[in-house]
Amino acid sequence: MDGLTKLGQKLGLILPKFQWKINSRHLISVGANGAPQKHGQRSFKLPIAFYSEKNALENGVSQTQVDSFYQQQLSVGYTTITQREKGLRYNSHWGNLNGEKFNERVNYYHKPLFSFSHYWNISDKMNLSTVAYASYGTGGGTSNNTFGGTAFARDSMGLLNNARCL
Repeated sequence: MDGLTKLGQKLGLILPKFQWKINSRHLISVGANGAPQKHGQRSFKLPIAFYSEKNALENGVSQTQVDSFYQQQLSVGYTTITQREKGLRYNSHWGNLNGEKFNERVNYYHKPLFSFSHYWNISDKMNLSTVAYASYGTGGGTSNNTFGGTAFARDSMGLLNNARCL
């Protein structure tokens, strides 16, 4: 077993492929591939101005619209006037828990793909390739409710600060 295969197994990847040459005209191939996925997620879509005033203005949003958006956010206690440049990768659902990165909303799934192929060399001028495949998946997600609905404290940028829970 080579190093790449061992690494794939360690990471939970599915990568086997087997081929049988029946004769000079027929080849059968069976394979599978897949890899578990896990990533944090934002729970809703917000206007670009929420993440970056600069990017909003560069993409055609007027200063009046940006200011109006921030005034609306201030009225519901969602942001502060100094938080106009959070960055496009900002996600208020992550922060630190016990000194480690933590995301209160996580998607996880695994959807391997299995295939069966038959390659037939009918003649020097004609080939036929037939493939059948199947895929199934499992997955889901977590949210704040996973932790009994605990409300987490947030820092000045709105990120989770789980040194203390509210």
